[in-house]
Amino acid sequence: MSALLEHAKVHDSEKPHRCPVCAKILSSAATLRVHRKTHMADKPHACSICPRSFLKPCLLRQHMRTHIRDGLIADPADKVTPRLQSSFI
Repeated sequence: MSALLEHAKVHDSEKPHRCPVCAKILSSAATLRVHRKTHMADKPHACSICPRSFLKPCLLRQHMRTHIRDGLIADPADKVTPRLQSSFI
């Protein structure tokens, strides 16, 4: 099947692939394979604030934003870096 036809199934209302763990319905077998990894026991990237863990570091970073938004941790982007002193006296 062409990539375009496969992608069109994402927008179609027919979603024939059901996750056997959580019953989520997905549009393709490939998407189901990726989704099923979310149910794996080995999630090596643990949150230091709450008990959640993640498969990928990018998912942990995304999750940490919820703690920033909730005010539990400071936003690293808010840190002010000291400017270099001018050597002109």
